[in-house]
Amino acid sequence: TLPLPEDPDVDHSDDLPVSETFAILRRALAETLDVDPVRVTPSTSFLRLGGDSIAAIQFSSRCKKYGLDLTVADILRNPIMATLEQCAELIVDQADA
Repeated sequence: TLPLPEDPDVDHSDDLPVSETFAILRRALAETLDVDPVRVTPSTSFLRLGGDSIAAIQFSSRCKKYGLDLTVADILRNPIMATLEQCAELIVDQADA
């Protein structure tokens, strides 16, 4: 039998170990948008997955629940997961200073 085709929506180009911050973002985003966490990579766009302002409110709330203090504005200004991760880490660093 032939192998199953790969999901074209899954980007394997950045299948690298992820930081704790990214793992939290991935979990929160997957729960918010009801998507498979495998689809959430550093190059994933919150907006491209179907995120909107209401979802950003829910995503922000879930992030806070898991210890990341991201605002709706942070999410909408940084819709790519890699840049949102950097934003979240900057906020944590500032809080620790």
